Amino acid sequence: MRNLKLTNGQGTKQIIGKLLILSIIAVRMVFLTTPDFNEFNIVRKSNSAKHKIVKTINN
Repeated sequence: MRNLKLTNGQGTKQIIGKLLILSIIAVRMVFLTTPDFNEFNIVRKSNSAKHKIVKTINN
């Protein structure tokens, strides 16, 4: 059982790492493609809205 738990933890860490790398690449692409950062602001607003929804669900 301990071995299974260790392998699961490593797997989740790898998945999280890949997601972080992908998100960083996506943000860089947005910065490179848009001279003005309107799209980035829209993304920020949608993220904050998602966080609010998540908070209300958790409460």
